[in-house]
Amino acid sequence: NGIRRIVKPEETSSENLRQRGFVSPYAQTSFLEDVAELCADANEDPHWFAQRYFREEERNPLIVAKVKLAESYNLVPQGLGNYFTLIPHYNKSFSEGGFHSMYANESETYVAASEVFLQKHPKTTLAPRIRSHRAFLMEQLSQRGVKYTAEQAVREHKLVFTSPGGGRSDYASTLSHLHEFWLQKGNKERATIYFEARDLYYKRMHGGDVLLGKRGVNDFLAARGEL
Repeated sequence: NGIRRIVKPEETSSENLRQRGFVSPYAQTSFLEDVAELCADANEDPHWFAQRYFREEERNPLIVAKVKLAESYNLVPQGLGNYFTLIPHYNKSFSEGGFHSMYANESETYVAASEVFLQKHPKTTLAPRIRSHRAFLMEQLSQRGVKYTAEQAVREHKLVFTSPGGGRSDYASTLSHLHEFWLQKGNKERATIYFEARDLYYKRMHGGDVLLGKRGVNDFLAARGEL
């Protein structure tokens, strides 16, 4: 194994790596590998990255410093270096019991904290995921009669479509969610719009549409009065 000729086996454990400011064994091999591995992890799923490396009990100042340096060169999403400030609010407002089994607690501190974050970083490509979390929380709490209305939740869901970065998984999942939302509300006309929008989205994706990340299917939604 090539990596073991360069890095000792005992230096490849997750705990050891984190303590020394690396995100993978390969990141230790050179400066360029360090940059590449860090930025790849941070861009693939910034929320997961922040949960893994920015939680207070595990936060490493070396990794935080590297992220802020990468951010200054626009190699990672703007605001990622400060994203850790949202983690305590996220953990207070949500519980997760497995893949796609997130549910909202009786708390909405994440909404207020994320609003401050988005105002500070208006062009961040973290926005689609943040908007998606905000909308889910608003919707769940509105069903319990807590502070928000379904209309507010829908407006927040739609902001995913116009947020910087496109957030492919968040965009597609929001189309699916709004389709189900309007079905449950008995509004077949609007449910059909989102069903057709989702179908068009995947057709464009499989067709190699180079503008998909920028526009999604916003043209389709706008033509039907949804944007």
